[in-house]
Amino acid sequence: TAPVLGSELAQLPLIADEIRQSLPVVPYKTPANNTHVVECAVCLCKFEEGDQIRELPCSHFFHRNCLDKWLDHQQTTCPLCRFSLIPEETAIRLRRREQELTEELMFWFSSFHGHGFHSMWWL
Repeated sequence: TAPVLGSELAQLPLIADEIRQSLPVVPYKTPANNTHVVECAVCLCKFEEGDQIRELPCSHFFHRNCLDKWLDHQQTTCPLCRFSLIPEETAIRLRRREQELTEELMFWFSSFHGHGFHSMWWL
């Protein structure tokens, strides 16, 4: 059977889960040389010693719950710099699937054009 075109949207929550799994949760520790207040850019609250945070590959960090809610809204980038958070293996899989869908769509649409679909659409 042909794939449902919108089925790729159903994978977004799975991608968020893969991102979460790739970003470990660690307790926040105030740096010894810290002279300014450090806050989460999502909720704008100050980080407190022991808060559960996720540090991103771009070196930005956020409260775990704040970043998880961000991901729940199908966001797949850092809230500050837009660095992609999609793990490389997942990105490769998505690009491969996108190529497959493109090829399937090209075949599907070309089959209508080649068989006189326009003159028989009402049958």
